[in-house]
Formats: sequence, C-alpha cells, structure tokens
Amino acid sequence: MSAVTDVNGVYSLSLAPGHYQIQFEHPDYETATTEADVVSGQTTTVNINLKKKKGVLAGKVTDEETTQPIASVTVTTTKV
Repeated sequence: MSAVTDVNGVYSLSLAPGHYQIQFEHPDYETATTEADVVSGQTTTVNINLKKKKGVLAGKVTDEETTQPIASVTVTTTKV
C-alpha cells in the first residue's frame, strides 16, 4: 500500500494492526526506511527528514594551446 504526500508533506494510510517497514522515496532525495507498529484504534505518527541527493561536478582541465591535461589544478566552487 502506498500514499503520496500533499503540498505540506502530510500523508495518511489506513492499515491493519501490525509491524510495518515504511519506505519514503522521491527522485530528488535519498530513500529512507524506518519501521513502526500500527495499533488498532490509534494513530501512529511517523515523521521523517529526507536528505537531498547530491549532484556531481566533473570535468577535465587542459592546456589551451597543447590540449594536454594539467595535473594539480585546484578547482574551487562557490554557490551563487
């Protein structure tokens, strides 16, 4: 069984009592998994914080004239 969160990140599933493994997935975030017990007549609250996936910056540095690779170049980034 699955549900999709609303614009506030809220979700709800009606489940039979028992022990459940819960997986949270979104394409821009790392998948998270946790477990919870659902008890008859009670609401079990499971909140979770997802970590954003990291992107990769890669490339090759070469000499403009010879096009040969240059070793030991320091590459620095600043988020703007």
